Amino acid sequence: MRLKIATRPSNVTESITLAISAQAAALRALGHDVISLAAGEPDFEPVDAVRCAASAFLERRDGRYTATSGTHEARDAIARFAAASCGLDVKPENVLVTAGTKPAIHIALLTLLEPGDEVLVLAPYWVSYPDIVHLAGGVARILVGDAARGFAPDFAAVERALTPPRRRALGINSPNTPTGRILTAEELATLHLLARKHEVTILSDEIYASVCTPDLERAPSPADHDIGLEQTLVFDGLSKSHAIPGWRLGWMLGPRDFVAAAGRLQSHLLGNASSIAQAAAACAFTDETRASLRRMVTEISARRELFVQATRELRGFSLAVPEGAFYAFPNVQALQDRLGINDEDLASRLLREASVAIVPGSAFGVPGHLRFSLTRDRATIDEAVRRLRVWIDENLPA
Repeated sequence: MRLKIATRPSNVTESITLAISAQAAALRALGHDVISLAAGEPDFEPVDAVRCAASAFLERRDGRYTATSGTHEARDAIARFAAASCGLDVKPENVLVTAGTKPAIHIALLTLLEPGDEVLVLAPYWVSYPDIVHLAGGVARILVGDAARGFAPDFAAVERALTPPRRRALGINSPNTPTGRILTAEELATLHLLARKHEVTILSDEIYASVCTPDLERAPSPADHDIGLEQTLVFDGLSKSHAIPGWRLGWMLGPRDFVAAAGRLQSHLLGNASSIAQAAAACAFTDETRASLRRMVTEISARRELFVQATRELRGFSLAVPEGAFYAFPNVQALQDRLGINDEDLASRLLREASVAIVPGSAFGVPGHLRFSLTRDRATIDEAVRRLRVWIDENLPA
């Protein structure tokens, strides 16, 4: 007898960023010199304070469970960090610590949505958003931004999309993956007003908020306009800012009654986040870690500038300058049209023929683009662009 598989797995798609990274790794294992600019995985070492905190915890030989919603030390450190960042009166009771930011979003949606409730997702979006909404019993409604306007929000379109009666939430991500765009304080204030007017909750994914520009310590948040987190749930974590994606440490900020309800769900879904990672989180917001983050941000900014300058020489590429995160999202529709292929075919050919792994824009809800993850050193990024230039010249006669 074959084991029966439910329909649920077939109704979601595999994360294409991870799938392409796996294809690149498989080709490298066969001896191919593949440069992967697919996964959003920082190539920096964890800062000393975080590594030392995790090491000290291991020396205590403590392998026990923690409180479901997180240790008091981790929740208190995150609350103080959030209060300083957003100017909010955030207490540990407003914090749910999770095994990465992805589970935080999933648990929040399970807590927020009834079956069939709808979430408005602004595109370009992170690849997992629609599937996470679906797994929570909701319906993702996608609103695609105008590439010609740099994907700035069309507030009239947003308001129209928020009016149906089953709209419960508005999902935003700033700094954005895949574009690197940062929503301005004015744009966030308008989105917050629209959400309040139509009584929907803002789901604000701020995993890249500390990875912006050297002169900006943290990107603006819709929570800046929200007294007491009444209209906003904030999601953040240490994966990107502290270069520890494998440690799986994220969190949600929200009203204490909502966080308590989400914690009850987490008690059955996850139990608790890793106690080792939580010990690291309790020491993750010191002056030393901030200085290390600023050095990392300076290097990422240099990589973005290098990529912007280099791609100006690539025929068929048009790039809006990214402002944050470590991504670039050039429009390659002109190149596709000349070759008679779509962005998925283009990404596939670049992997097979140029040995550069990139994610097609259709994975983020916006075909006709490619997402580059600038998580390799500058020399490697420069070599990747050189390979693209050679490939284009060979396949696109002047």
